[in-house]
Amino acid sequence: MKQARSEKTWTPSRQLASFVRPYWLWVVLNIIAALVSAVVDVAGGYFVQTITDAALNNQPERVWGTVGLILVAVLVGVIAKYAVKSTAGRFSAYALRDIRLSTASRVARMRFSDVEAKHSGDTVSRLTNDIAVVQGFLQNSFSDFIYQPIAFLAAFVYMATLDWSLLLVAMALPPLTIWLTNVLSRPLSRYIKERQEGFAKINALAQDAIGGIYVAKAFNLEEVLRRRFQVAVDMARDGEYKRQWRLAVITPLFVVIGTMPVLCTAVYGGYLAVNGRMTPGSLFAFMYLLHFLVDPLTAMSEMIAELRTVTGTAGRIMQVLHQPVERTDGQPVQAEASQPAIEFERVSFGYDEQIGVLDQTSFSIPPGKTVALVGPSGSGKSTVFKLVCGFYEPRQGKVRLYGQDLSEWTLECARQQLALVAQDTFLFPATIAENISYGHPGATMDEITSAAKAANAHEFIVGLPDGYETPVGERGNRLSGGERQRIGIARAILKNAPVLLLDEPTSALDTHSEALVQQALERFAGGRTVLVIAHRMSTIKQADEILVLDQGRIVERGTHPELIAKDGLYKQLYLQQFRADEVEGAETAVSVED
Repeated sequence: MKQARSEKTWTPSRQLASFVRPYWLWVVLNIIAALVSAVVDVAGGYFVQTITDAALNNQPERVWGTVGLILVAVLVGVIAKYAVKSTAGRFSAYALRDIRLSTASRVARMRFSDVEAKHSGDTVSRLTNDIAVVQGFLQNSFSDFIYQPIAFLAAFVYMATLDWSLLLVAMALPPLTIWLTNVLSRPLSRYIKERQEGFAKINALAQDAIGGIYVAKAFNLEEVLRRRFQVAVDMARDGEYKRQWRLAVITPLFVVIGTMPVLCTAVYGGYLAVNGRMTPGSLFAFMYLLHFLVDPLTAMSEMIAELRTVTGTAGRIMQVLHQPVERTDGQPVQAEASQPAIEFERVSFGYDEQIGVLDQTSFSIPPGKTVALVGPSGSGKSTVFKLVCGFYEPRQGKVRLYGQDLSEWTLECARQQLALVAQDTFLFPATIAENISYGHPGATMDEITSAAKAANAHEFIVGLPDGYETPVGERGNRLSGGERQRIGIARAILKNAPVLLLDEPTSALDTHSEALVQQALERFAGGRTVLVIAHRMSTIKQADEILVLDQGRIVERGTHPELIAKDGLYKQLYLQQFRADEVEGAETAVSVED
């Protein structure tokens, strides 16, 4: 709780500074280089004054001496400007690396509920579009916030030594400039937030359109998706248009304001020179230096707008960095083989306060036994899995793993006891070998191959052109459903966890693929504790116990014959669904024999 309160005190600018601070040496060098660059540029006024007055007074030696100084100044200026860019590139590259790593790490450690509640496209936008805005600021604009004020102050001091009354004329309008800049640029943060949120929705819709291209084309949804995309594009456009409109109002105003000092200086400076109160060289130097006085004020609108933009964008990144993470407490508990592998004691749970999913659910699974969960859609079967994996915590009751409350385990240690095979196996866009190795990072090729053989996957893998080095594509789309499932099983086998969670792993497969997957699962499940969300009759009949869930409650439990004899919900489900599967399987077997 204390940590949460302290995080709220962070502002986006302080958050950004915390990433830059470790590279303070490069920041200091950048500031020094910007300072030297500004001083050298302002020194040009001295060179203009000296050469002009020396030429008018017929002093060629002084002219040539000043030319030599100019060459030295040009060399120093070139080095300084190179240092400004190189040092900015250095600290910005490392700071942005840290930002990306921190945000990616935070996303990986976010609570499952928060990840489910937010579209992945929004998070991706924060990791790409928003960080790109910060990158542009650190690499290009940060140095201007040093250079422009230094150039302004140096020019101001030098011009004051030339003629303070002329400087007062030139500085008549800056207070108005600063005030107008602050007032007119205030809405920019709101506009940039609207634009970035539009980009986030564009990313989300683009991901949905590409990931769901099969469904989109099959159901002729192109126009529906186009209209949704149009709404997001219009939102981003409106935010950017408002920002540009605001800048369009500000910029010409400051051009006019910036021109006025030049006109006033030319008129009054000419008067001073004609009356002998100022040398021609001093007037030319003053006119040369005037843009160092006016340009920072003219650029102030863009600089403040840029600062407000990066502050608003950093705020979106900070929201990710301050998302709550999964708990890190608990102990690496030693599994007790004499205790139930999984136990639910009067567990109640709901994804929100109004709707309950599980209601006083209780059951236990002895080590080495297989329990099947059956029930209508929405009865709470998948929720049981999420609670076992520690993705959510029960609202009431206890979830125990080997006799210990799950809250007493570290989540990492608890999940080491579990191997999950989902209904739709997710594969990362890597090779087959890499995807299998995620079950046990660091596994040897022999171990990967053995797991694939146990999962009935080796034969189809070696038949591919690149074998185990074959890329699977995004989400494994280059493989069939049965092939993906067998790789998922190989991954679970390689993990070698004592508890196996099966979330209807064969429900979407054809008969041949189902048989291969089922063989692999039976081979792998031997001696392990298995909790399976059952869909196929073959899986249910092999269970030591069947739990029938309905509206969050276990309404029946027993073996298949016992539940059929009860003539309750299980028998209804069997007649409606499971028996149909048996008939389909029998018909398929007959057709194969024929």
